[in-house]
Amino acid sequence: MGIKTFSVFFTLLMMMGCGPLRQPALYALNVEKDRLDIQKIIADNPLAPGEALKKVDLGRTSSSSQHLIIVLTNELLHVHEHHDGEAVIIEGKGNLFAAEKKISLKKGDVVVLPQGLPHYFENTHSKPTIIFVTFSPPYDDLDHLIVQSPTKEFLQ
Repeated sequence: MGIKTFSVFFTLLMMMGCGPLRQPALYALNVEKDRLDIQKIIADNPLAPGEALKKVDLGRTSSSSQHLIIVLTNELLHVHEHHDGEAVIIEGKGNLFAAEKKISLKKGDVVVLPQGLPHYFENTHSKPTIIFVTFSPPYDDLDHLIVQSPTKEFLQ
């Protein structure tokens, strides 16, 4: 095999293994161009009667998933044993109960929730609170374990 034949063969081999580059999910919440239309997402995903919250899946990459959580009242105390979470309050306000602490959150606040940390969010706004959440690894809807009996200290 000559050098020219080898070069052509090698180039073709490399091209066969290289598919199109995959662009990561991009959510620019504070930039006018390519901005998520939060109001449209909420309108397209209304809470059903009696529903306290709703999770809307926005996208995922190989290492994380992105969601909007619409909270009307509160979540149940729960834990994600295998997922780290980062949350940004997009609209509204409320209290996060975690690590036996009550943390008041408002629009623009960011919180990091490591895997294994029992927590819940209580909406204190007159309208639903909207939270942008990223999970790593990508959330699979299976890692949401309700904690049955919180301690009195946890709820204060």
